Amino acid sequence: MDQVNRRINLPFASSPFGYVLSNTVRSADRYSTDAHGNALRALFGPTGWICRFNGGAPAVRSYGFLTLSPGACGAVVHI
Repeated sequence: MDQVNRRINLPFASSPFGYVLSNTVRSADRYSTDAHGNALRALFGPTGWICRFNGGAPAVRSYGFLTLSPGACGAVVHI
């Protein structure tokens, strides 16, 4: 980690020590039409606060995490 800029460098991120930080949300909650579902989509969706460069992305980077590309951030992955 670059202690001056608090950024993880790309060679470290692509090493076995780098991993993707994810948020887990139940599908029923995410797709709910009530206020709870609306809030989850507004926070974690592809255009949600956590993915926006004028929203949470700078906060994520300030803690030393790399952000995902716009197409990947907020994507739904079923495991």
